[in-house]
Amino acid sequence: MRVGAYPDGMVYAEARAAALLDGASSHRLVPVDEVPSAATAAGALVETVTKVPAAGGPALGRLDLAADLRFEDGREGLDLLRTLAEIDLPWLKAGTEGCKRTALETVYWRSVNGRAVQLRAYDKGVESETAAPGTWLRLERQRRWRRARERAVLDVCSEGFEHLWADRHLEGLVRVPEVVRCDRASAVEELRRLHDTGQLSSRLLESLAGFVVTGGHGASRTRTYKRWAQLRDLGIALDPSATGARVVPIALYLNRARAAWEQAA
Repeated sequence: MRVGAYPDGMVYAEARAAALLDGASSHRLVPVDEVPSAATAAGALVETVTKVPAAGGPALGRLDLAADLRFEDGREGLDLLRTLAEIDLPWLKAGTEGCKRTALETVYWRSVNGRAVQLRAYDKGVESETAAPGTWLRLERQRRWRRARERAVLDVCSEGFEHLWADRHLEGLVRVPEVVRCDRASAVEELRRLHDTGQLSSRLLESLAGFVVTGGHGASRTRTYKRWAQLRDLGIALDPSATGARVVPIALYLNRARAAWEQAA
Protein backbone atom coordinates (compact mmCIF):
# COMPACT_ATOMS: atom_id res chain seq x y z
CA MET A 1 0.00 0.00 0.00
CA ARG A 2 1.20 3.50 -0.76
CA VAL A 3 0.06 6.90 0.45
CA GLY A 4 1.28 10.06 -1.27
CA ALA A 5 0.50 13.76 -1.59
CA TYR A 6 0.53 16.38 -4.33
CA PRO A 7 1.85 19.95 -3.80
CA ASP A 8 -1.71 21.30 -3.63
CA GLY A 9 -2.39 19.13 -0.60
CA MET A 10 -4.46 16.39 -2.21
CA VAL A 11 -3.59 12.99 -0.72
CA TYR A 12 -4.00 9.64 -2.44
CA ALA A 13 -3.85 5.97 -1.47
CA GLU A 14 -2.90 3.24 -3.92
CA ALA A 15 -3.31 -0.46 -3.14
CA ARG A 16 -5.01 -3.65 -4.19
CA ALA A 17 -8.61 -3.59 -3.00
CA ALA A 18 -8.21 -7.02 -1.38
CA ALA A 19 -5.19 -5.78 0.58
CA LEU A 20 -7.18 -2.80 1.84
CA LEU A 21 -10.03 -5.00 3.03
CA ASP A 22 -8.31 -8.20 4.13
CA GLY A 23 -4.61 -7.48 4.54
CA ALA A 24 -1.54 -7.74 2.37
CA SER A 25 -1.65 -11.55 2.13
CA SER A 26 -5.01 -11.55 0.34
CA HIS A 27 -4.87 -11.95 -3.44
CA ARG A 28 -8.56 -12.41 -4.18
CA LEU A 29 -10.50 -10.29 -6.63
CA VAL A 30 -12.88 -7.93 -4.86
CA PRO A 31 -16.42 -8.09 -6.28
CA VAL A 32 -18.17 -4.96 -7.48
CA ASP A 33 -20.35 -4.56 -4.41
CA GLU A 34 -17.27 -4.30 -2.16
CA VAL A 35 -15.69 -1.38 -4.03
CA PRO A 36 -17.30 1.28 -1.76
CA SER A 37 -15.93 -0.55 1.28
CA ALA A 38 -12.45 -0.56 -0.29
CA ALA A 39 -12.75 3.19 -0.90
CA THR A 40 -13.70 3.73 2.75
CA ALA A 41 -10.71 1.65 3.84
CA ALA A 42 -8.45 3.76 1.60
CA GLY A 43 -9.78 6.93 3.28
CA ALA A 44 -9.10 5.44 6.69
CA LEU A 45 -5.56 4.57 5.61
CA VAL A 46 -4.96 8.15 4.51
CA GLU A 47 -6.24 9.50 7.83
CA THR A 48 -4.05 7.05 9.75
CA VAL A 49 -0.92 8.13 7.89
CA THR A 50 -1.58 11.88 7.72
CA LYS A 51 -3.41 12.27 11.06
CA VAL A 52 -5.80 14.61 9.20
CA PRO A 53 -9.50 13.80 8.59
CA ALA A 54 -10.28 13.28 4.90
CA ALA A 55 -12.38 16.09 3.39
CA GLY A 56 -15.12 15.10 0.93
CA GLY A 57 -15.90 11.70 -0.52
CA PRO A 58 -13.22 9.51 -2.12
CA ALA A 59 -12.64 9.70 -5.87
CA LEU A 60 -11.17 7.16 -8.28
CA GLY A 61 -8.01 8.02 -10.17
CA ARG A 62 -7.14 4.42 -11.06
CA LEU A 63 -9.25 1.32 -11.40
CA ASP A 64 -7.94 -2.11 -12.45
CA LEU A 65 -10.75 -4.38 -13.60
CA ALA A 66 -9.53 -7.97 -13.49
CA ALA A 67 -10.66 -11.49 -14.23
CA ASP A 68 -8.92 -14.77 -13.36
CA LEU A 69 -8.31 -17.70 -15.69
CA ARG A 70 -7.51 -21.08 -14.13
CA PHE A 71 -5.85 -23.99 -15.93
CA GLU A 72 -5.35 -27.55 -14.71
CA ASP A 73 -2.36 -27.88 -17.02
CA GLY A 74 0.04 -24.98 -16.62
CA ARG A 75 1.33 -25.44 -20.16
CA GLU A 76 -2.06 -24.25 -21.42
CA GLY A 77 -1.80 -20.98 -19.50
CA LEU A 78 1.80 -20.40 -20.56
CA ASP A 79 0.81 -20.99 -24.19
CA LEU A 80 -1.83 -18.29 -23.82
CA LEU A 81 0.69 -15.83 -22.36
CA ARG A 82 3.18 -16.47 -25.16
CA THR A 83 0.48 -16.04 -27.78
CA LEU A 84 -0.72 -12.77 -26.24
CA ALA A 85 2.87 -11.52 -26.35
CA GLU A 86 3.10 -12.09 -30.10
CA ILE A 87 -0.35 -11.22 -31.45
CA ASP A 88 -0.69 -7.72 -32.86
CA LEU A 89 -3.25 -5.42 -31.25
CA PRO A 90 -4.53 -2.24 -32.88
CA TRP A 91 -3.57 1.05 -31.22
CA LEU A 92 -1.28 -0.69 -28.70
CA LYS A 93 2.31 -1.89 -28.36
CA ALA A 94 3.18 -4.97 -26.32
CA GLY A 95 5.94 -5.59 -23.82
CA THR A 96 6.90 -8.58 -21.68
CA GLU A 97 8.54 -9.31 -18.36
CA GLY A 98 9.89 -12.42 -16.68
CA CYS A 99 12.40 -13.40 -14.05
CA LYS A 100 15.90 -14.23 -15.22
CA ARG A 101 16.21 -17.73 -16.72
CA THR A 102 12.51 -18.49 -16.16
CA ALA A 103 9.34 -18.50 -18.24
CA LEU A 104 7.35 -15.49 -19.37
CA GLU A 105 5.35 -13.98 -16.50
CA THR A 106 3.75 -10.74 -17.74
CA VAL A 107 2.46 -9.29 -21.00
CA TYR A 108 1.37 -5.65 -21.01
CA TRP A 109 0.09 -3.31 -23.68
CA ARG A 110 0.72 0.43 -23.72
CA SER A 111 -0.78 3.03 -26.02
CA VAL A 112 1.41 3.48 -29.12
CA ASN A 113 2.22 7.12 -28.39
CA GLY A 114 2.27 6.99 -24.60
CA ARG A 115 3.40 5.16 -21.49
CA ALA A 116 0.05 4.34 -19.90
CA VAL A 117 -0.65 0.62 -19.58
CA GLN A 118 -4.03 -0.28 -21.04
CA LEU A 119 -4.07 -4.06 -20.60
CA ARG A 120 -2.01 -6.53 -18.65
CA ALA A 121 -1.98 -10.32 -18.48
CA TYR A 122 0.25 -11.98 -15.92
CA ASP A 123 0.93 -15.18 -14.04
CA LYS A 124 -0.75 -14.45 -10.72
CA GLY A 125 0.23 -17.83 -9.29
CA VAL A 126 3.93 -17.08 -9.78
CA GLU A 127 3.61 -13.44 -8.68
CA SER A 128 1.90 -14.45 -5.42
CA GLU A 129 3.98 -17.63 -5.01
CA THR A 130 0.77 -19.61 -4.46
CA ALA A 131 0.36 -21.66 -7.65
CA ALA A 132 2.40 -23.44 -10.29
CA PRO A 133 3.41 -21.48 -13.42
CA GLY A 134 0.62 -21.13 -15.95
CA THR A 135 -2.19 -22.43 -13.71
CA TRP A 136 -3.52 -19.04 -12.53
CA LEU A 137 -3.47 -16.11 -14.93
CA ARG A 138 -5.00 -12.70 -14.32
CA LEU A 139 -6.14 -10.35 -17.07
CA GLU A 140 -6.48 -6.66 -16.14
CA ARG A 141 -8.09 -3.77 -17.95
CA GLN A 142 -6.46 -0.70 -16.43
CA ARG A 143 -8.40 2.54 -16.32
CA ARG A 144 -6.93 5.93 -15.41
CA TRP A 145 -8.59 9.30 -14.88
CA ARG A 146 -6.60 12.50 -14.82
CA ARG A 147 -6.98 14.57 -11.69
CA ALA A 148 -9.47 16.93 -13.30
CA ARG A 149 -11.60 13.96 -14.40
CA GLU A 150 -11.49 11.72 -11.35
CA ARG A 151 -14.75 9.93 -10.71
CA ALA A 152 -16.70 9.70 -7.49
CA VAL A 153 -16.71 6.10 -6.28
CA LEU A 154 -20.47 5.89 -5.84
CA ASP A 155 -21.07 7.37 -9.30
CA VAL A 156 -18.92 4.72 -10.97
CA CYS A 157 -20.58 1.96 -8.96
CA SER A 158 -24.04 3.15 -9.91
CA GLU A 159 -23.15 3.17 -13.62
CA GLY A 160 -21.71 -0.34 -13.56
CA PHE A 161 -18.31 -1.64 -14.53
CA GLU A 162 -18.98 -3.86 -17.53
CA HIS A 163 -18.66 -1.00 -20.04
CA LEU A 164 -15.26 -0.13 -18.54
CA TRP A 165 -14.05 -3.68 -19.11
CA ALA A 166 -15.11 -4.22 -22.72
CA ASP A 167 -13.46 -1.99 -25.32
CA ARG A 168 -11.90 -1.99 -28.77
CA HIS A 169 -8.66 -3.51 -27.49
CA LEU A 170 -10.30 -6.64 -26.13
CA GLU A 171 -12.47 -6.89 -29.22
CA GLY A 172 -9.28 -7.03 -31.23
CA LEU A 173 -8.17 -10.05 -29.22
CA VAL A 174 -11.39 -12.07 -29.54
CA ARG A 175 -12.13 -11.35 -33.21
CA VAL A 176 -10.33 -14.51 -34.35
CA PRO A 177 -11.55 -17.69 -32.55
CA GLU A 178 -8.22 -19.52 -32.77
CA VAL A 179 -4.70 -18.20 -33.15
CA VAL A 180 -1.79 -20.18 -34.54
CA ARG A 181 1.43 -19.28 -32.72
CA CYS A 182 4.24 -20.33 -35.01
CA ASP A 183 7.79 -19.79 -36.21
CA ARG A 184 8.51 -18.28 -39.63
CA ALA A 185 8.49 -21.54 -41.58
CA SER A 186 5.23 -22.69 -39.99
CA ALA A 187 3.68 -19.26 -40.59
CA VAL A 188 4.41 -19.58 -44.31
CA GLU A 189 2.85 -23.06 -44.30
CA GLU A 190 -0.24 -21.70 -42.57
CA LEU A 191 -0.50 -18.95 -45.20
CA ARG A 192 -0.24 -21.58 -47.93
CA ARG A 193 -3.00 -23.60 -46.25
CA LEU A 194 -5.25 -20.55 -46.09
CA HIS A 195 -4.61 -19.93 -49.78
CA ASP A 196 -5.35 -23.53 -50.74
CA THR A 197 -8.66 -23.42 -48.84
CA GLY A 198 -9.71 -20.23 -50.62
CA GLN A 199 -9.26 -17.88 -47.66
CA LEU A 200 -6.30 -15.99 -49.09
CA SER A 201 -5.55 -14.64 -52.56
CA SER A 202 -2.35 -15.53 -54.38
CA ARG A 203 -1.26 -11.91 -54.30
CA LEU A 204 -1.74 -11.59 -50.55
CA LEU A 205 -0.07 -14.96 -49.98
CA GLU A 206 3.02 -13.71 -51.77
CA SER A 207 3.04 -10.39 -49.90
CA LEU A 208 2.54 -11.87 -46.43
CA ALA A 209 4.93 -14.77 -46.96
CA GLY A 210 7.62 -12.29 -47.98
CA PHE A 211 6.86 -10.15 -44.94
CA VAL A 212 7.10 -13.16 -42.62
CA VAL A 213 10.45 -14.25 -44.06
CA THR A 214 12.07 -10.80 -44.10
CA GLY A 215 10.43 -9.46 -40.95
CA GLY A 216 9.36 -6.36 -42.86
CA HIS A 217 12.93 -5.30 -43.55
CA GLY A 218 12.94 -2.09 -45.60
CA ALA A 219 9.16 -1.58 -45.36
CA SER A 220 7.63 1.66 -44.15
CA ARG A 221 6.01 1.83 -40.72
CA THR A 222 2.57 2.12 -42.31
CA ARG A 223 3.15 -0.96 -44.47
CA THR A 224 4.56 -2.90 -41.52
CA TYR A 225 1.54 -2.10 -39.34
CA LYS A 226 -0.75 -3.15 -42.18
CA ARG A 227 0.97 -6.52 -42.57
CA TRP A 228 0.86 -7.22 -38.84
CA ALA A 229 -2.86 -6.40 -38.83
CA GLN A 230 -3.44 -8.75 -41.77
CA LEU A 231 -1.66 -11.58 -39.97
CA ARG A 232 -3.72 -10.89 -36.84
CA ASP A 233 -6.98 -11.03 -38.80
CA LEU A 234 -5.88 -14.38 -40.25
CA GLY A 235 -5.19 -15.74 -36.76
CA ILE A 236 -1.40 -15.92 -37.09
CA ALA A 237 0.88 -14.91 -34.22
CA LEU A 238 4.46 -14.96 -35.46
CA ASP A 239 6.92 -16.08 -32.80
CA PRO A 240 10.42 -16.58 -34.26
CA SER A 241 11.50 -18.37 -31.06
CA ALA A 242 8.72 -20.97 -31.33
CA THR A 243 9.24 -24.49 -32.62
CA GLY A 244 6.61 -25.43 -35.18
CA ALA A 245 3.01 -24.30 -34.75
CA ARG A 246 0.51 -24.48 -31.90
CA VAL A 247 -3.19 -23.59 -32.04
CA VAL A 248 -4.41 -21.54 -29.08
CA PRO A 249 -8.19 -20.89 -28.62
CA ILE A 250 -7.57 -17.34 -27.46
CA ALA A 251 -11.17 -16.14 -27.96
CA LEU A 252 -12.48 -18.96 -25.75
CA TYR A 253 -10.27 -17.90 -22.86
CA LEU A 254 -10.89 -14.17 -23.16
CA ASN A 255 -14.63 -14.56 -23.59
CA ARG A 256 -14.56 -16.54 -20.35
CA ALA A 257 -12.98 -13.53 -18.66
CA ARG A 258 -15.46 -11.15 -20.25
CA ALA A 259 -18.38 -13.32 -19.14
CA ALA A 260 -17.33 -12.84 -15.53
CA TRP A 261 -17.90 -9.09 -15.89
CA GLU A 262 -21.18 -9.52 -17.74
CA GLN A 263 -22.42 -11.70 -14.86
CA ALA A 264 -21.31 -9.07 -12.35
CA ALA A 265 -23.28 -6.35 -14.15
